[in-house]
Amino acid sequence: MSADSQKSYWLRSGLFSIFEKGSAFLFGFGATVILMRYFSKAEFGVWVIFLAITSILEVSLVGLNMNAVIKYSSTAKDKNEYRSIQTASVCLNVGLTILAALVLFAVSSFLGVYFESTKLPFMLRVYCATIVVLIPFYHFNYMSQANLDFKGVFWSGFARKGLFFLVVLSFLFLKDQQTITILAFIQLAGAFLASAVAFSFGRKYFAFGGKLDMKWMHTLFHYSKYTFGTNLSTMLYKTIDKFMLGGMISEVATAVYQAAISITNLVEVPATSVANVVFPQGAKNSEKTGEERRKSLRDLYEKSVGAILAILVPFIAVVFICPELPLWIIAGEKYLDAAPILRITILYGLFLPFAIQFGTVLDSMGKPKINFYFTMASAVLNIFFNYIFIKNFGTIGAAYGTLCTYFVTFICFQVVLNNILGVKMYRPFQYIPGFYTQAFDIIKGLFGKKDISSKPGI
Repeated sequence: MSADSQKSYWLRSGLFSIFEKGSAFLFGFGATVILMRYFSKAEFGVWVIFLAITSILEVSLVGLNMNAVIKYSSTAKDKNEYRSIQTASVCLNVGLTILAALVLFAVSSFLGVYFESTKLPFMLRVYCATIVVLIPFYHFNYMSQANLDFKGVFWSGFARKGLFFLVVLSFLFLKDQQTITILAFIQLAGAFLASAVAFSFGRKYFAFGGKLDMKWMHTLFHYSKYTFGTNLSTMLYKTIDKFMLGGMISEVATAVYQAAISITNLVEVPATSVANVVFPQGAKNSEKTGEERRKSLRDLYEKSVGAILAILVPFIAVVFICPELPLWIIAGEKYLDAAPILRITILYGLFLPFAIQFGTVLDSMGKPKINFYFTMASAVLNIFFNYIFIKNFGTIGAAYGTLCTYFVTFICFQVVLNNILGVKMYRPFQYIPGFYTQAFDIIKGLFGKKDISSKPGI
C-alpha cells in the first residue's frame, strides 16, 4: 500500500467510524427526547427497563464474537483458514444467539412480575426474534471490519438507528396515541433493514463451508471471554440502578432517573472520543522501555484526563447550578422533579474521565485482565451501594449509590496507577488552565488573523 493510499485509507476509515458513532448518538438521543415527551412516565419507564435488559444481552453477544472474529479473520494464513474461521464464527454466533433468545423468552414472564409490568414480557419476546434477525447484521459487519472496509458498518448502523428515529418522529404527526409495545416491532423492522444493508456490503467477504473446525470454535470463544466479561460488567454497572429502581420502587421512578441520566450521558461523548485517540498512542508508548515508557504513559494518562476535564467542567458547573434548564429543554416540564437527581448524577462526569482512561491505558499496555477485574468489582459494589441508598432515600438513592461507587473506584484506580506509572490524582487538574490558554490562543489566532493579500505591494 502506497503512502497516499494508506493516508486515504485512514482518512476514510476514521470518517466512517466518526459518522457511525455520531449518527448512532444523535438518533438515539433524538428518539429519547421524543419518547420522554410522548409517553407517560410509567410507559417510558417500561421502555428504559426494556432497553437496559436488551442492551446487556446484545453487548454481551458482541463481546463473545467481535474481537476474536475480526482478529483471526484479518490474519488468516490462506483462504481455507479464512473459510474455517468464518464457518466457526457463524456457528458460534447462531448458537449463542439462539441460546440467549431462548433464555430471554423463558425468563420474560418472571421479569414482568418482578417489574410489575404486563407489557414488558411481550416486548422481550418480540426482541427474541430481533436478536436472531441481527445475526447477519453483526456477522457481515465483522467480516467487513476484518477486511478494513467500514462502509457497511456505517450504513447498516445508520439504517437501523435512522429507521427507529424516523418512525418515532412520525408519532408526533399521528392522531392516534401509540402504545409502548410498538417500539419493539420498530426495532424488529430496523433489524431486518440493517441486516439487509450489512449483507449487501459484506457478502463479498463471506466464505462459509467445509467441515466445522472445533479447534477454531474453542479459540474464538476463549479469546473473547475477557471482552465478554468486561462488556457484561460494564453494562451491569450502567444499568443496575435502573433495574433496582424499577424493582424496588416503580417504572415511574426509573423514568425520572433516566431523564437525569440522559443529560449526564452527554459527558461520555468527549470522554470516549479522547479515549479512541489515546488507545493507539498508549499502545505505541508501551513499546518503550524502562523509565521512558513509564513517564510517557503517565503523561499521556494525566494530560488526556486533564483535556477531558477541561471540556466537561464548564458543562458540569452549569448543569449543577441550574439543572432545571436542561431538563426543561430535553425532557419537558413533567420531568422537572428530576432536578435534584440530575444535580448529583452530573457529578459522575468528574470521575468518568479517570475511569475511562484507566481502562484505555491498561488495555494499551496489554493488561486487560486488570481492567476486567476492576469492572466486575465495580458492578458488584454498585449493586451494594444502590440497594442501601435506594432503600433509605428512594429514587434519589440510585444517584447517591452510583456516585459512591464512582468515588471508591476512583480511589482504587489512582492507587493502582500510582504503583504502576507513578500517576498523581491532582496533576490532571493542573493541566486544565493550560488547555484553556491554548484554546483561547487558537481561537484568537483564527479570528485575529488578517488577510494581508489585499495590501498594496503584496
